Amino acid sequence: MKAGKKYLVIVVFVLFSTLTFSQAKTTEEMAKAMTNEMMKVLALETEKEADVFAVHFEKVQKLQAAKATTINDSKAWQLAQQKVYKEAKISFTALFGSAKYKNWVLYQQEKKEALKYD
Repeated sequence: MKAGKKYLVIVVFVLFSTLTFSQAKTTEEMAKAMTNEMMKVLALETEKEADVFAVHFEKVQKLQAAKATTINDSKAWQLAQQKVYKEAKISFTALFGSAKYKNWVLYQQEKKEALKYD
């Protein structure tokens, strides 16, 4: 194998390893950030933090897996997203009730609208 090909193989391996490792870390960081925001916005009891984190972590993992498997199919990606968000809604509603979940949805909508004007 020529030196150039060996170098390319090593670079690809390092990049793949780095992306794989960082993605796992990113999943946890994303779930933690979402959990912190939800806990603050909804003023949830600290006892629920681990459960909220678990739902967010599972949601992020499922979305990442769905994105990887539907990369060339936008319709399938939309359906996968809907399914994951519906499952999360059921879990969150069971954790802290539909009224607080509705407040979360309203907060998310307001946040999205505010980003349009920034």
